[in-house]
Amino acid sequence: MKSRLIHAVFPASLPCIVSFFIHMSDAPAEILDALAEYGNAATATSPNPAGNSHGADFTNAATGAYIITAAGTDIWGGSDNGSFIFARSGSRPAGANFSAIVRSVSVAADPLEPLGNNWGRTGLMARENPNLSNSTNVSHVRRDGSNAWSALQGRRDEGGGTDRDNGELGNQAANTANGSVRNTPLWLGLHRVDGEWYAT
Repeated sequence: MKSRLIHAVFPASLPCIVSFFIHMSDAPAEILDALAEYGNAATATSPNPAGNSHGADFTNAATGAYIITAAGTDIWGGSDNGSFIFARSGSRPAGANFSAIVRSVSVAADPLEPLGNNWGRTGLMARENPNLSNSTNVSHVRRDGSNAWSALQGRRDEGGGTDRDNGELGNQAANTANGSVRNTPLWLGLHRVDGEWYAT
């Protein structure tokens, strides 16, 4: 698997935040217990066309499994419109050296659930401030739709634009190996080594 690098300068304390239907590694360091909805994600029509209300299901949090029914137009630009779950305690800071891995089990597994018109994302994010929609962040995201790839992206400055790692995209074949992102599990890793961010 190819490792991708993004050069980013972020403060040393970033809580780990993840989105959509995921399963943490076999030894989760913490239990995620809080939902943040930014921008139009919080005001989206609920229930959606599949009859699901947006929000997070923490029922299986003790085993590291989470289901998020998210909304919002995009995780991009100077401010995010999306949903995230995180540990309210902030007990997992992303210092100079940090590593987190999630298994994105599916994206919109329910066939009645609409995909996000190529802008739906699931993945793993380190975010400076989970209370701000325009917070600095770095994420390794998996995209749905016809351009189903994974990428490392981030916002260097609060309220600034969002960039990808030199346009380099990967994992498209792995992302849809079972025919669709709806039913193809994919492991996503986000790592910081000596202050530099990598995705695997």
